Amino acid sequence: MTRKSLMLAAVLLASTLMATAASRESLTARLTTTSLTVTGNCEKTGWIGLSVYSPTDNKGWHQVRQVKAGSLQEVFRVSLTPGGRYEMALWDRRVSRSSCPTRCSWCKLNGYHMEGMRAYHAGAITRSSK
Repeated sequence: MTRKSLMLAAVLLASTLMATAASRESLTARLTTTSLTVTGNCEKTGWIGLSVYSPTDNKGWHQVRQVKAGSLQEVFRVSLTPGGRYEMALWDRRVSRSSCPTRCSWCKLNGYHMEGMRAYHAGAITRSSK
């Protein structure tokens, strides 16, 4: 790993630990071959962000949805390939490209970025589920 990658991983881990320790918010996932169901608890309105990556490259499929406070269950329809991976987070806000103060690379590519991580969950897609 490059130094930049290691620093980014450390920041993400620290943000994840702080987000998890600071609240009772949580996320879990249930996978099938055609969907990923996110369940959890949300203390206030926020955004669920989901990224799914193929096993052959680092290109991902990304989607965000706004969620209300309380118990949540969101079903994302997506093809899940064994050997791939996924990650999801609960965020405070979605910042549009036109509102991004730094014109970041994520906004340039996707039209938005997320801020204020409150919970995080990631996993490997190990086999096809029914």
